[in-house]
Amino acid sequence: MNKCPKIIAYDTEIEKKLITYTIRLSWTAIAKYLSASMAPVSEGLGYNSITTTEIYLKNFENAAFDQINELAIVYTLSLSTISLNHSQTLLFPSI
Repeated sequence: MNKCPKIIAYDTEIEKKLITYTIRLSWTAIAKYLSASMAPVSEGLGYNSITTTEIYLKNFENAAFDQINELAIVYTLSLSTISLNHSQTLLFPSI
């Protein structure tokens, strides 16, 4: 079953291990982003209930927020502070 994800990863030059779960989650997240109705998405995933799809998306949302937070922390830590005077501070990325 995971042969197709390996082919997709190879063709798209994705170096990380790509599994069916990743593809299903990505497809579901894209559908949500496009404001698709969850009923056909749930059916497309083979679920009998929209509840399972909602759980699937909740896991994605948590992971997405974790990734955004991590990127924000890395970016914030890479900033340099230059004090222009006592009332102003300018932040810009380190070079």
